[in-house]
Amino acid sequence: MRKTEFAEYADKRAKKSPLWSDVLRAFLVGGLICSLGQGLTEIYSALNVKADNVKTLVPVTLIFIASLLTGLGIFDNIAKFVQAHPFRNGMRVKNPTCFDGVEVYNGHVWHESRNELAYMWAEKYGKIMTSGSDYHEVAHVIDAGIETDEPIT
Repeated sequence: MRKTEFAEYADKRAKKSPLWSDVLRAFLVGGLICSLGQGLTEIYSALNVKADNVKTLVPVTLIFIASLLTGLGIFDNIAKFVQAHPFRNGMRVKNPTCFDGVEVYNGHVWHESRNELAYMWAEKYGKIMTSGSDYHEVAHVIDAGIETDEPIT
């Protein structure tokens, strides 16, 4: 499937995102997670835990909380898991019951991401479809992204 064909297909099927409520939710959730991490750092430090141990305990505690919320069925309503470029060399396609979506278009020009396979796989299993640029360095060429109804500033 060519990029233009995929774009046409995605445009026909895509739900319009409530941009500003999504931005606000991402800001609030991200801020909450950062505040929780800082709060845990302060608590462990106040308990005279060594700084090196605090660096380990904070992420372990956050992972424990996420696991607990998942087990209680709460996390499913507040987060989605998406597998990035599952068909790229060296990657393994995961069990479709383990995540909500899959990156069906990866625009990194130096990797063979097999976007067509990812697209067909996501469609077969009814997964959320995402796009990514893999733009991690200035030298990387941007060849993917998202469109929004309004400019994001």
